[in-house]
Amino acid sequence: YNLLEIDAIKENINVKYMNKLNEKLAKDIEKWQKQRNKQYYEIQQQLNKDKGLDNDRMQIDTRSPNSIFEDLQTIGDVFDANKHPGDWRALRANVSSALAAAFAATAFVAAVATPLAAPAIRVVLERDAFGADATALVATAFATYVLGGFFFVARELITRVFYVLGDANAPFRIAAASVFVNAALDVAFFKLGAFGIALATTGTAVVAAAALHRKLARKIGGGGDVADARFAAHAAKSALAALAAFCATEGARAATAGFARAGLWEAGAALAAAAASGAAAFAGAALALRMENPLSRAFLSPESTIES
Repeated sequence: YNLLEIDAIKENINVKYMNKLNEKLAKDIEKWQKQRNKQYYEIQQQLNKDKGLDNDRMQIDTRSPNSIFEDLQTIGDVFDANKHPGDWRALRANVSSALAAAFAATAFVAAVATPLAAPAIRVVLERDAFGADATALVATAFATYVLGGFFFVARELITRVFYVLGDANAPFRIAAASVFVNAALDVAFFKLGAFGIALATTGTAVVAAAALHRKLARKIGGGGDVADARFAAHAAKSALAALAAFCATEGARAATAGFARAGLWEAGAALAAAAASGAAAFAGAALALRMENPLSRAFLSPESTIES
């Protein structure tokens, strides 16, 4: 062998060695992650036992929507732990649980914020040229955005799942198509003014979230399984709790309408009392309906922790 041939052989050996080393490291890391998740699951199950909770049931969701939003911000780690094809069954369940939690939180916000939009805007903005007509217009647009809040959150959640899976093309294509959908809806709702803009933006979020969900279902499977049934049941309970919160908030708003038109402090106290009434009604309905915390199932999904 000449020197060039010897160098080529050395380089080939080094490449093969590095490839094998990388494969071994990847397998070791994946094995460590599964072991860590399994230990975490077992610890949480034991804690639930100590609290007198049945392992096959989730905890009743009595936490505030803010806590749910905080969990939604960190759930990307759970998605990442189940990004491999062998764990996609757990990933589907985790995505469904995250969407169910997002629906509960946004339904609560919509139920409380919608009836309080007009009085809150009146207190903060209504003065000088900003009259009653402007208050009504802004309140209507605000309520439109709030009612579509779930679709905005769902769009971002599912986009994050695609990024975890290493697929940035699907969200990009849907985002690009959403530009044209938004433009078309803007033209369609042009005569509605500012309300039409809010309606077009919310409609675009609905279309984008639906398209992303359909694309993800095709990629990792899903549709008609247990996770979808749980989501439907939780969404129905969340809607009923939100209805109770809306009625309580609207009743309290009507009862304190006189204070809302008084001074700043009186109006603020009236709005706070109405919001507290809605929150209490939502919590009471959640307990009565035995609403479960879907994020506990997402974080403690046994499919993603037990090695095959």
